Amino acid sequence: MTTPSMDPGERSTNKDPRAQRSWCIDDEVIRLRERGTTDRVYGLPNPPTKCKIGSAAELRLHDASGLLSREHAELVPIVDGGWKIRDHKSTNGLRCDGEPRANFKLRPGLEITIGGLRLVAESWQLIGLLGVIRRFLGWAVDRQDDVDEALRSLRDWAAQRAELIVVGDGDLTRAMRRLHDLVVGRKPVFTIYEEGDPAAAVQAAACGTLCVVLGRQADAIAVVDQVHALARAMRPQLVVCAENSTSAATIKKHLDRPAMISLPPLSLRSNEVERIAHEFGADIATELGAPAPGFSMHDLERLRALEFDSIKDIEETVRRIVVIRTWGVTDARLIPRRALAGRGSRGGGRSRVVRRTERQAGRCRPARRPSCRRRRMPTSESRGRPPRDARPERPTG
Repeated sequence: MTTPSMDPGERSTNKDPRAQRSWCIDDEVIRLRERGTTDRVYGLPNPPTKCKIGSAAELRLHDASGLLSREHAELVPIVDGGWKIRDHKSTNGLRCDGEPRANFKLRPGLEITIGGLRLVAESWQLIGLLGVIRRFLGWAVDRQDDVDEALRSLRDWAAQRAELIVVGDGDLTRAMRRLHDLVVGRKPVFTIYEEGDPAAAVQAAACGTLCVVLGRQADAIAVVDQVHALARAMRPQLVVCAENSTSAATIKKHLDRPAMISLPPLSLRSNEVERIAHEFGADIATELGAPAPGFSMHDLERLRALEFDSIKDIEETVRRIVVIRTWGVTDARLIPRRALAGRGSRGGGRSRVVRRTERQAGRCRPARRPSCRRRRMPTSESRGRPPRDARPERPTG
């Protein structure tokens, strides 16, 4: 008997281990966006009031398919916050994530089919997540369908309806860790497996996330088999990082309901490198408690002159620039503690990453304070002159 999967917007009970790793974006929906676009958005009434939605309603949608009714549906505010959408006796009805529904609550990330349109319900947190996904996949118009498909894959993965494969160049674990923290939060443990004992790795990642770096196929398949041998409620969330589609296709045969996210090569995004650097700079400055980076023309020229193999290379280069410009050192582990005090984004302290790195390095200490003692004046002996008592007296008169 299998355990049914959860709805992405619903939390399970505290006794269920899956409650620690469910979709954590649950703030209020503020707008609807046409899937595959970035600029065709429809804001919801503020303050919340009941309104009709359709081709000739209070909230007017633009649909050229002819499947949208004049007053197709109705948006109703909920007392505790949020919105509910219900069909208003339309010809073609409503669909929620592809399934026909007469009414349902709007949750961040849901795909609503109304007439010939597919709309994505967006909140402030979801807009932030989409910004990170676009950083990895691209901001070009022809990449937006892939961005929304990646969002759907992440939702299915968080609801444990799918196992995730991420394909791209370079080290993908850092990108996946960032998405993991935004999608399911920082509470579930995030374990990276590259080699070693598969059983030990699965045990370490129990009820958390297990990120498998696809090096040796045999080890990766053994890890997947170990995960599938566990009860569904105790399985870790599986993520497989592959360098190319060939190796991803091999491991895909061993996964249950696999979902795939493919990162385009950085060589196809040369015109977006500067924007990627600016976004990483803002994140790193917040993480380290540094002022906003504000790259100089010299910094931007250096970035344009470099050839990056992966997004991770851009992030590490930007991190060095931020650290050098702020503290004059080349490694975040060497940042003085006094320099970080009072600048962190969490109550004036340093970020968790910096504190952990300092403990591991064991060499980051506050700068030595200058001595406050008075400087002693040189004595006669120190100048090589005889003391006053031993000097001959001057003749008088």
